[in-house]
Amino acid sequence: MFRRLLSLTRAIRALHQLRQPAAPLLTGLCPMILVGSVLIIESPAAAALKLDEVRSLLEKEQHGRAIDLLVREIEENPAHEAARVLLAETYELAGKPEDALKTWQEIMVLSRDDATLQQGRRAISRLQRAELDMMDRADPSEGYVRTDPFKIAMPEIDWTGLEVVEDSNYLPPILPPPRNFQVPPFIHETKHFTIYSTNERLSRLVGERAEIYLAFMSEKLFGNRSWAARIPILIYRDVSDYQRHGGPVGSGGVTIGHPLSGHTQVIILFQLKPNFSQSRGRGGGGGRSGNEIWKYGIESVLPHELTHAVVNEFFAGNPTPRWMHEAIAGRFEQTRDHYGEAARLARKVVAGEFFRMRDLFEQDSYPDRVALFYEQSAAVVLYLFEAGPEAMHAFLAELAAGNDHDAACAAALGIPEEGAVEEFERLWVDWMKRRYVKDLDRETDLSVKSTAGPSRAVVFQPWVNEADTFGSMESWREVAISSLDTFLRVGKSSHNWTVEEGKLRFTPKDGEGPSLLGIRMNETAPSVVQCNVQFLGSPGSRGDLFGFAQLDADGNDSAIQVIAPLRDNSPHTVTVVWADDLALYIDGRCVGRYPAQSASGNDRYVDHPLAFVAHGPVEIHELKVAKIRAFSDKPIVAEADPTTGREGAPAGRSRSRSRSRPGP
Repeated sequence: MFRRLLSLTRAIRALHQLRQPAAPLLTGLCPMILVGSVLIIESPAAAALKLDEVRSLLEKEQHGRAIDLLVREIEENPAHEAARVLLAETYELAGKPEDALKTWQEIMVLSRDDATLQQGRRAISRLQRAELDMMDRADPSEGYVRTDPFKIAMPEIDWTGLEVVEDSNYLPPILPPPRNFQVPPFIHETKHFTIYSTNERLSRLVGERAEIYLAFMSEKLFGNRSWAARIPILIYRDVSDYQRHGGPVGSGGVTIGHPLSGHTQVIILFQLKPNFSQSRGRGGGGGRSGNEIWKYGIESVLPHELTHAVVNEFFAGNPTPRWMHEAIAGRFEQTRDHYGEAARLARKVVAGEFFRMRDLFEQDSYPDRVALFYEQSAAVVLYLFEAGPEAMHAFLAELAAGNDHDAACAAALGIPEEGAVEEFERLWVDWMKRRYVKDLDRETDLSVKSTAGPSRAVVFQPWVNEADTFGSMESWREVAISSLDTFLRVGKSSHNWTVEEGKLRFTPKDGEGPSLLGIRMNETAPSVVQCNVQFLGSPGSRGDLFGFAQLDADGNDSAIQVIAPLRDNSPHTVTVVWADDLALYIDGRCVGRYPAQSASGNDRYVDHPLAFVAHGPVEIHELKVAKIRAFSDKPIVAEADPTTGREGAPAGRSRSRSRSRPGP
């Protein structure tokens, strides 16, 4: 009933607009509109035709007859824009959303009035979101199949020969100082790009794909806007060459905007795949390149940087919100699992751990919890895209016009502007809860792994011989479990932890989720924590999960967590290695691994660095900590695969010990 009253109110408001003289396009002339190449003039008498009758029909809820009169009016007077708006509203009131959507889309083509266009974007967003929301709530058995809105149909690539440096004699600079670097020799021009590389076919390939990416982005982000810009794309030979010519250390590509106008000056990439085992980090900074073409650079870095470029052009030098730039660019990377990322973030959202949306939108600097900041921003962009083709464009158009996030949220979702950010947050949280239920793959989620046997996945193989490192250590510091003062209470369920006879016990209350308890320790990375753990609940239940998490400076759990099930009620030796990764071992077998925070010197963000994570009743004793002074020199020997009896060598993960930064 409320929705019908709301729709009726909108319809009557539009009807009142019909009673007002339409704003003339030229002073002193009758209202007119250009349809095709024919200028149609609307007379005031025609504009007022049958208004009383339409009003009477709407008040009596005789929508069908009102629609007939309005359709006839528009046929006789195609320039009657207010009648078209009222027709769209009446269709929606009559329960005909498809007709309403079609009418609004026609208005968006014909109208040149900014207020009408804004109203149309909001209406289209509202109608499309309602349909998509209904589909998203449907049971998968009803035939709804999710499609990733960011995946682009691209031509197959013949990678053969793209790694060849055909000419290394660079050409004179094309940009003024300080970007006056020489450029690669092979030049290929397309409608919007000029590509420079050391391989002729690579220049053509990047140009072809850049145009396809741009067309896709224009449709998905900017309402099929056309672009007058021509953007240079410089593809240097390798990561070292890239850095010598303006590429930031640690990046795989960069988009450089003009310091005054904000328009994109250049996109810089590189050709050959970095040798990450010799680099100073996983982001591509430092080290040498191999002799393979960097496929990821073409399939993900290229669309990522192009998104930065076109967002720069769309905002035309106006500042863009800090949360938005990287979030949108990341969505267009073609190798990412967008829904999987959102589902994993949903673990936190359902527990109430996320930035309030207004805080996220109004950040003018990167917060301490920057990982959560990036994850949530990316999930917000995914939600906007799924809300309908017009939602993201409407959202960006409001921000580019200098309006605030309330106006942007209202335009994107077709909701009232007052309090729109809070309503947007409520709808987003509801959508994220559905991601938790529908999209979270609990079998392959790397934060939860079985202890039944060692994983053969490459990501689970250690960089160095961690097992021999902590297995042969002698300098352990015993952590006395005499009172809870040894630990940092985190979260509202921490009262369920107790100390009894030198043992730490967690007993959850009904309805409470997992609990964290921080370990007070002076050791920083790389270090090891080890304890004996016994699960006291029913084996096989969801409560058998146990592991470790890192804590941020506010004492909250961070995005970094490794947990695994304890399959029985026997005591188990549980070890966590905190180095470049947070690696979880149960009875000497690695069962979980995740890239660690603050192993590279950003310890200022960490208060009590590690914490127990318990989902069900456990008993912990013999807790000890050790600082890793050096890693074992012994080679990593893979255990035999129980299904084949053969060893599964962890090839591709071994690397120099210098990567692990042992302590002094």
